[in-house]
Amino acid sequence: MRKIFIIAVFLLGCAIAGRGQFVITKQAVAPGGQSSGGPFAVSSTVGESSCGSSNGGAFSTNNGYNGGGSCAAAHAAPTAAQITISGRAVTRDGSGIKNVVVTLTDGVGTNRSVRTNAFGYFEFTAVPSAGSYVVEATGRKYSFAPMVVQGRDDLTGLVLTAQ
Repeated sequence: MRKIFIIAVFLLGCAIAGRGQFVITKQAVAPGGQSSGGPFAVSSTVGESSCGSSNGGAFSTNNGYNGGGSCAAAHAAPTAAQITISGRAVTRDGSGIKNVVVTLTDGVGTNRSVRTNAFGYFEFTAVPSAGSYVVEATGRKYSFAPMVVQGRDDLTGLVLTAQ
């Protein structure tokens, strides 16, 4: 596949050579590859380790992710892993309470809610593992104190006890 790409670039260059300026706006070169022939040379490094521009003769290249020499993606922070926050809403004697609405709110005010099952269990999945969360619960006959939790790792066994 890489040889076909290199041959295609070479043939394209030969066909266009002498017909004015041209630009390849977006193209990926296989990691660790190199090709040269005629007036063109194409090379890359494993992992695309360089960012920025290089100029030589009549040609210039922009290295980095996203084309255009933009290295923003190469230096971007990693995406937060996702965790699960789960637990149970119970009475003072430890019995599960069904149909309690449990709400999880992040630091910027985004919230989502789930309802406990027949045994009082609830679960939030795909929660970003960054920052603090407020867990609140409301039931028809019960009230619960809000709770602040840290979203670093999976949090299971959270107990919301009715007041």
